[in-house]
Amino acid sequence: MIKHIIKITTACIMIAGLLLLSSGPVAASCPVPLAGQFSLTYNNGTKFMAGCKFGDSYRNLCGLPGAACTPSQEGDLEYSTAGSVLRYCNGSNWINVQCEALGSCVGIEAGTITADALQMKYCNGVTWQAMYNDGICTGIGVQEALFTPSGAAGGVEATYYAWGRSIDMTDDYAIVGAHRATTNRIVDGAATIYKRSGASWTRLKELSPTVHSANGAFGRAVGLSGNYAIVGHEGAWRISIFKKDQGGADNWGQIATHTGDSNFGVSVDIFGDKAIAGSHNYSAGGTVGIGRARIYRRDRGGADAWGLAAILNFPDVNPVHYDYFGWVVTIAGDIAAVAAAHRDEPGAVNTGAVYLYRETSQDTWTYFKKLTNPNGMDANDYFGHSMDIIDLDGDGTADRLAISAPYDDEQFGDRGTVFIFERNQGGANNWGLVAKAADATVSPTSRHIGLEQLGLGGDYMVVGSRLNDALGTDSGAVLVFRKDEGGANNWGLQTYLWGSDTNTLDEIGRAATVSSTGNYLMAGAPYQENDGIKVGAAYVFGRSGATWSQQAKLTPPGTYGYSRRMGDSVAVSGDYAAVSIIFKSGFWLTNRLAREGGVNIYRRQPNSTWTLEKHVTPPSPQNDLYFGQKIDISPEYMVVSVPLDSTGGVTRGGGAWIFGRNVGGAGNWGQIKLIKPIGVQVEDRAGETNGLSLFGDYIALGAWRHDRDLIPPLQGDAGAVYLFHRNEGGADNWGQRKKIESSVTEHSARFGQSVDIAGTVLVAGAPYEDANGTDAGAVYIFERDFGGAENWGQTKRLVGQAASDLYGWDVAVSGDTVVVGSPNHDEGGTDKGAIYIYYRNHGGPGNWGLFKKIPYPGAGVGNALFGRSVDLSGDILIVGAPADDVNATDAGYVYVYSRNEGGADNWGVLATIVPNTPSEGDYFGEDVAVSGNVVAGSGLYNDDSATDDGSVYLFGCPPL
Repeated sequence: MIKHIIKITTACIMIAGLLLLSSGPVAASCPVPLAGQFSLTYNNGTKFMAGCKFGDSYRNLCGLPGAACTPSQEGDLEYSTAGSVLRYCNGSNWINVQCEALGSCVGIEAGTITADALQMKYCNGVTWQAMYNDGICTGIGVQEALFTPSGAAGGVEATYYAWGRSIDMTDDYAIVGAHRATTNRIVDGAATIYKRSGASWTRLKELSPTVHSANGAFGRAVGLSGNYAIVGHEGAWRISIFKKDQGGADNWGQIATHTGDSNFGVSVDIFGDKAIAGSHNYSAGGTVGIGRARIYRRDRGGADAWGLAAILNFPDVNPVHYDYFGWVVTIAGDIAAVAAAHRDEPGAVNTGAVYLYRETSQDTWTYFKKLTNPNGMDANDYFGHSMDIIDLDGDGTADRLAISAPYDDEQFGDRGTVFIFERNQGGANNWGLVAKAADATVSPTSRHIGLEQLGLGGDYMVVGSRLNDALGTDSGAVLVFRKDEGGANNWGLQTYLWGSDTNTLDEIGRAATVSSTGNYLMAGAPYQENDGIKVGAAYVFGRSGATWSQQAKLTPPGTYGYSRRMGDSVAVSGDYAAVSIIFKSGFWLTNRLAREGGVNIYRRQPNSTWTLEKHVTPPSPQNDLYFGQKIDISPEYMVVSVPLDSTGGVTRGGGAWIFGRNVGGAGNWGQIKLIKPIGVQVEDRAGETNGLSLFGDYIALGAWRHDRDLIPPLQGDAGAVYLFHRNEGGADNWGQRKKIESSVTEHSARFGQSVDIAGTVLVAGAPYEDANGTDAGAVYIFERDFGGAENWGQTKRLVGQAASDLYGWDVAVSGDTVVVGSPNHDEGGTDKGAIYIYYRNHGGPGNWGLFKKIPYPGAGVGNALFGRSVDLSGDILIVGAPADDVNATDAGYVYVYSRNEGGADNWGVLATIVPNTPSEGDYFGEDVAVSGNVVAGSGLYNDDSATDDGSVYLFGCPPL
């Protein structure tokens, strides 16, 4: 039953009948939504509070996915008594608005929406539920995200091998290690953080070591607890600890790293404020591979320092070579367990043992018990090869411990057994055996259960059988055991699990873990193949009652090869950001060629984090394609230049690919068409530099290398602009409507090096035209119906002030305003740069007159190249100065202007933007983009991932 329905429209809506508005004066007027933006607003007695809709998602409403809805219902807001929730339709699903409870509303009609001075809220019949109300954005400048080409952002020569070898999870987050990943052109490993939203798991963050080393094995072991993650990289004898929200909301930033003994980091675990790591190959007293473990505490040595609290040495008095104490470690509360899975007992090699330590006082850990195989210390049982310990009741003390002996023969030869121990079993603080778990069935054939990682969560235990042959040789399996299954305190086998596409040699179950609630589990299949390469996968299962079903298959970022110069081009539109990686390649892989290029599409989530939604590769790969040198995006389409495309036999004629959102499936960005200019010539390179723009149903494609075949002489690189329309030549055909040339034809003018289109206006730059001196530059303005319907006739030619100004290097248009960048203008110093702002009808009807010139405003002493990139969205203007050296030589700066900042039409500085960590030579601001209150800026030569690999930064409206 639906009690109330509101349709959100493009105008601001007062929610009459639902909002119980506070009394008081209104001090701010309702803002006019920008293109593609919708507002749900209410009056809090002082000003309008806003929940903004960009594209197809509401930024400021809490939400969880609900049932399906139809595109015709997009924007509907309703209260459903069936679920006792307020919800809105995003065009495909109802999104349930469920935020924190604000107190009882018993007696209030369910579905009532009200607001006080601070909070918008609705009643679900029992409690008031908060709705976000960030207010109306008044500024820009908070860095929300940093995209680098490592891992999920394109892979820096990223070959993922054995991905899923180590995993861990909570109910809401998961981490997957890939210690054989090749990043930064060396095999140093990687780890990926995922976040759950409903039943969906989204890749959130790619972790990589701050210190790269060949065969570093970063990700060999991983652990996750609360807001902290730990990653071991045994090849570098190191561990690293990461913290949630470090460096931004839902960012997992590194806060500590420590080195240790030989192969330190082969095993790790983290619980609360304690972490443990093993170094199984540590040698001492002439004994090789005796092993050692170290315990760290979060605030030892300072807040979040994770300082060394204790060193645990092998406690037996008769160590032998290769006992490997520290092969596996686990910790919970006051108990740490360290396994020596290869421990040799008299007459029984590799029988294995586990040693327990108790924290008797802060940072004092005392050895108190040795556990061995309850079935007897037989040779080659490897007792302790995997284990996990948990705190069942949340009181900070460990209660249950599971230990595997993967070659134990109790059921069948080498079938394996897992033993469950509990505290206080057999006496106070004694750790006694309470149950055994094994696969007693003959088929499917489970071999060596627990050979690798296992997991405990509540009354559930997941154990891998990576050599299970049920779906093919060594396909693997995951065994789920539950307490009381088959009888009180019995740990019986509840089910087998496989991935939806598990196959021969996948070895699913090599790693297995379960969340502390027992509601979710994850299994790694590190040898699953993709394109003939064993890149691996991880599968997430959710539980409903006694039934487990696969929720997601998590795969590593694509094997892309070299990834350089991320950020040559950026584009934003509402909740979408597109980032190019034109030097991305994989020349040594099937269908992956050198410098073919790629584009990452990111989507902004309601909590202002940005997640990678899609990586787009060229539909027709070619060597040196430079796919993505210029990109533009709208909520429905993305256009990507391919300036070196040779399709049709025209060498490097160029062109652009069009992609559509939801083409090929919900959330997918599928290819629509490759557009190429009619009569394109060899080496025209259409779409190169800034020669691409998308607006509505129009695409402008510049080809500044186009030669105008005049007799005499041939005008080389005079340039041209080609205009395409979505319905030209048929519905959704995206055909060429017109070829546009400048009124002044000049050799090497480079007309079309920059283009921008908005509404009925198209602007094109010719930065090397000798309009007012050599390379002074010129800009041409065309209007749609000038000279006839859809004629796109030239209405204005603007020229640069002086020789070598490169006026028109970049251009932008929005409404009746045009902005021109002149990065080599010399006012204030050589190549300081300037921008020019023009208004339509300024100086006469139909005239495009200069309204204001803004020279470089910074304090840098060298060339700044202010105006090398510009973008305009309504009243917000973004200008890049990539060679600005205020923070460091050529670190770069981005300036944000607002039309009425400092007075009507003043175009004053609203904000200056610089990355959180500016570095010399980054060239931040080489390209910029703005949409609403989101700004993107590229640091073309940033070294965060590897030398000159580049980064892209997103900035949003600061919280009010």
